Amino acid sequence: MPFRYDFPTGQPPLRSPSGRRILRVGHSGAGAYAPPNSLRALALALEHRVDMVEFDVRGCADGLVLSHDDTVETDAGPATLSTLTVAQARALRVQGEPIATLDEALELLRGRVLINLDMKDEGHERHIAEAIRRHNMADQILVSSLVAPSLRRLREAMPEARLGMSYPEDKGGASNKAYMQIPVKIALWYMRRFLPVIVGRLLAQSQADDVMLYHKVITPGAVRTFHAAGVRVFAWTVDNLERMRQLVAMEVDGITTNQTLLFDQLG
Repeated sequence: MPFRYDFPTGQPPLRSPSGRRILRVGHSGAGAYAPPNSLRALALALEHRVDMVEFDVRGCADGLVLSHDDTVETDAGPATLSTLTVAQARALRVQGEPIATLDEALELLRGRVLINLDMKDEGHERHIAEAIRRHNMADQILVSSLVAPSLRRLREAMPEARLGMSYPEDKGGASNKAYMQIPVKIALWYMRRFLPVIVGRLLAQSQADDVMLYHKVITPGAVRTFHAAGVRVFAWTVDNLERMRQLVAMEVDGITTNQTLLFDQLG
């Protein structure tokens, strides 16, 4: 079945002032060197001269904060963010750092770097669109999600948004469990074999512009197919220099890493 994508959004690609064709993306800021998604990690990513900063956004009871998970291990013990107000969340510390709000992150990064805002839960699309517009940052931000309907709702709330469809979801952290290695290898083979078809459907459902792919599912043929359809390819999360070089050779459009200092060795 050939790849087909019938929703060209016409949104121009985000381009870095550095002029690099392949964007260097800091995962959760500079996630290997500071608490992920903290303002310190975001500021450190700027010091490491990345082209784009990725961070995760999810909802509290009355606002939006930066966190990968709803339940976080704070310095005072576990806390469930969705049950807290923003003020209560900001009073907590994770490895000594306060939990950041979306507005704080946007204020820090505005005009300084491109942003990949990763939506981690549904139902906040309108509020995310309002925050992006409030800071006048639509031309600086790529919004991504694993959930196609969530991206579609963001598109409806903000037609000018640049969107990225993420794939696949690592449910339960299966890729990191030793007893799951054989099933994971089989699943990855299947994904690589049928990637353009699977992701093509997700693109149509989400009306996204770009794809954000786990680096182990990316092949040179898939990159060529997506590029022929006008879709850019971002690879996540690559903490190995040799794999980075392989992805550069495949001509992906962006590489995301926790180890942002590796970019200095990439050339």
